[in-house]
Amino acid sequence: MSQDASALVTRYQLGPILREYRTRSFPQLVGRAWLGILSCLVLGGLSLGGMFAIVQLGVFLVTGAWERVREEWLEWLSIELILGGSALLIAFLLLLLLILMALIIKGRIHSWRIYVCTEGLLVKKGRVNAFRWEQIDALWQKPAEHDLLRHGILVLWQRPDTCDVHIRGAGGRQVVLEPHLWSHFGELFAFLDRQISARLLPRALNALNAGEALDFGDLQVNQNGVSLLRPELGGKASATVPWSDIGDLKIKIRRSRLGLSTFVDEPLASRPTDHYCVVIEKRDQTCIRWDVPTVTNVSVLLAIKETQLGKPPGQAAP
Repeated sequence: MSQDASALVTRYQLGPILREYRTRSFPQLVGRAWLGILSCLVLGGLSLGGMFAIVQLGVFLVTGAWERVREEWLEWLSIELILGGSALLIAFLLLLLLILMALIIKGRIHSWRIYVCTEGLLVKKGRVNAFRWEQIDALWQKPAEHDLLRHGILVLWQRPDTCDVHIRGAGGRQVVLEPHLWSHFGELFAFLDRQISARLLPRALNALNAGEALDFGDLQVNQNGVSLLRPELGGKASATVPWSDIGDLKIKIRRSRLGLSTFVDEPLASRPTDHYCVVIEKRDQTCIRWDVPTVTNVSVLLAIKETQLGKPPGQAAP
């Protein structure tokens, strides 16, 4: 750990550093650009046409059939060699461009760090964002913004199904973590989820027992049941589904590699911004499905569900 990191952690009173997370290495960044590599392979494959022409020429020369097809094949051979050579040149130039972009990205994010500490989290991405665990009030996933003007060349390294992780602290302060740029991000996300949920769950249960309503993004939970917050109603909740009617409540996500079940095998939501799927299985064997843009603190919500349905937290049905 650098002295600068230790000084920052001490300044924000985050306790000893447990783990440092760095951005992906240069080979990993190149490997992530699968689309560019695939393009190079496809273009390189086109050059096989030129190689095929050369093989055919050799066959004709060996078999003595060259005199009969010489003029026709010389014309085809020249065309195939030009196409094959051009494809190889383009593939080589694209590969150089791919390596150059990876070098630029690595140079830009080389100094980025995430420090996980006993008392909080420090994210260094040009500017420093520090959160004590008790200051964090929301954790959720959201589709990455593929905005070249805002994010520059980094968007070229995003997978089409990339989900960023958002962390919100006191006062609405947020930080966004990009899984495709960080090493061991699955491990980091699991740790963040455990730390944040462990502190939010007792507060949420106390508030719920006191009769307060809790918002989880586009969902609202109270002692009576679960409801959907509708923008068309001015952010007010829809009719509540009582806990007594609920057999199970599941949260699925359209695309993610960070622990939640996906629903890619089910019909897509009517709106592309609906990233989460809330499935309420009722005791009368009917089912309610809500497609919503955001569900925050999913682990806390599921733990509350288990408590309200009379199951010990952590013993959810599969």
